[in-house]
Amino acid sequence: WVHKFQPDTFCGFNTGETAGRLSLRERGRAGPIGDTGAVWGKNHLKSDYSRFTVAEFTYPILEGQDLKKKRGAQWFFSLPENDRFAASPEKIYHDYLEAKKYGNLFSLDVGPTRAGVLREIDVKTLEKVGQYIRGEIKLPVEVKKERVLCFGDSITQGTYIDGQYVRLNSWVNMLQERSGGTLKCINAGRSGRQTIQKHELLPYLEKHGNMDRVIFYLGVNDLHSFDDQVNEAALKGCITNTTWLIKKVRETYGDNLKVTILSSPGLYVEGVSPHFRSIGFTEKSQQMLLRLRPLYKELAASEKCGFIDLWGVVSPHNYSDGLHPNLKGQEQTADYIWNALVK
Repeated sequence: WVHKFQPDTFCGFNTGETAGRLSLRERGRAGPIGDTGAVWGKNHLKSDYSRFTVAEFTYPILEGQDLKKKRGAQWFFSLPENDRFAASPEKIYHDYLEAKKYGNLFSLDVGPTRAGVLREIDVKTLEKVGQYIRGEIKLPVEVKKERVLCFGDSITQGTYIDGQYVRLNSWVNMLQERSGGTLKCINAGRSGRQTIQKHELLPYLEKHGNMDRVIFYLGVNDLHSFDDQVNEAALKGCITNTTWLIKKVRETYGDNLKVTILSSPGLYVEGVSPHFRSIGFTEKSQQMLLRLRPLYKELAASEKCGFIDLWGVVSPHNYSDGLHPNLKGQEQTADYIWNALVK
């Protein structure tokens, strides 16, 4: 029907019966016409590829071929919290080369912001892709990535934004970004986790092999009782349980594994929300966290682990509720950890 009006146009669609001259591959990849492995989903497969003239693949610059790993829109402008995320210039350039190899059309979706301009990260990404295409820069030499398992609580799981924990806004992924590709970080955080729930580590050890480093960031949820005796027992438990965790990761990954213990940055006591204050996150909890710092440091020395003291690293105005760092607080955390690891 379309060819009645525009005889020479390419026309196609993702699903349904074979028609038109264009074999579409939404979220697919490069490949020859009829390559069933190049489509994203089974419902994109066709029964007949003989009438297609060219194949196209496309994906949004925000997520690449991934599907809904971030909140908000994918093909159009998303949320401000996603403004740091885009497919890498290297990935896009690789797909460009593959498209040339197979004679594909490569369509990259780049949605403007609500102000009608491209996001800053998209501009920088596409400028670098252009440099690769023009031969002004060369692809970086592939480096071996250090695999890092990050086991912690809600602060590790992700920033508390509008009542939700968003893993992609955690110090974990920010640390990976700051490494420039030298770290591959696995987020093993869970809201509310205490050190006594140490056995939650075991499924991660079974799932993720060949780790080079494990980072433990726990203790805040252990130390918020109104009862002094409970707090004293929990303080000792933090050391006993963390010792067990260290033993388990070394049994799994070997003696060459690097282990790092993080201490809490503390609370912003004046800013603790009524909810968290009602369950014990008060000045008393702050004092217990302060006492935990030297104990973690001593444990790290005795077990030959790294120790990073985060006390005071998060600015008071960068707590969302006096307990959880906001996006800026997570960035401060990631910056400090990265600089400490480099040293």
